[in-house]
Amino acid sequence: MKPCILATHSTRSVLSVYAAAVGERGKAGSEGMSEKRTRDQNGRWLKGVSGNPKGRPVEYARIDHGDLQEFKNTIIEVNTPDGSIVMTREAAVLHRLYQSAMKGNVHAQIFLSRRFEKHHEMKASIASTLNSLIEELEETGRAPTEGELAWIEAAQGSLGYIPRPDPQETTIPMREIRRRKP
Repeated sequence: MKPCILATHSTRSVLSVYAAAVGERGKAGSEGMSEKRTRDQNGRWLKGVSGNPKGRPVEYARIDHGDLQEFKNTIIEVNTPDGSIVMTREAAVLHRLYQSAMKGNVHAQIFLSRRFEKHHEMKASIASTLNSLIEELEETGRAPTEGELAWIEAAQGSLGYIPRPDPQETTIPMREIRRRKP
């Protein structure tokens, strides 16, 4: 003879199974309980119902961006094979990352590759916007506003644009090339 299934469950689940079987759930003694069922007849969570509705507790404290700026801009002294160098913490981390990538760390190489790709995309976006702004100014024949002029100068600086002197205005003296005597 098979043992009774209800005998294997705890008292609480036995009562819930009994109440579900009889149809007494939501009646006398359970006025504060919701009508929605959250567990099946075996006491397991129903599909789509969470046993932890608020989710996992936050493990880390919230970071203040001001503290982050202060931390990364703090100047520290870093020992290198060439001697001691003074730099910001951010520069020190990047320096270490570059060293690690050059030594063959694949994860560092992948990270830097993605970072360089984003940098190139950003430069291309800035160059495109700069060219369209300059074309618009030339087509309309108007002078740039102060804001546009400041943005143009900043964009040219970030793109590494160095204004070339007009050859008619200035003459750059050529340096004589000295050759070593054999």
